[in-house]
Amino acid sequence: MNLIRRFSEHRVAGNLLMMLMLLAGAWGLSKLNTQFFPTFELDVVQVRVVWTGATAEDVETSITVPIEQQLRAVDDVKKMTSTSSNGIGVISLE
Repeated sequence: MNLIRRFSEHRVAGNLLMMLMLLAGAWGLSKLNTQFFPTFELDVVQVRVVWTGATAEDVETSITVPIEQQLRAVDDVKKMTSTSSNGIGVISLE
């Protein structure tokens, strides 16, 4: 006998199957692990300062070195790198 024919002859079986699927869906939805904001950690933080028209030496002495001195107090920093070029200073923390 065909499966569709069985369900058409037994109306209760179709309704029971539908109820079973609804209950299984509700149970699965309750067990679903969702978060609105996922937990993650940033591995690299980058600070960029733009000073248009300044030379690399001016950026280093006026921007990069003072910021590096302040960032040395940050806990759990593994590595600090900095680059000073014409008009921009970039400091990266890991």
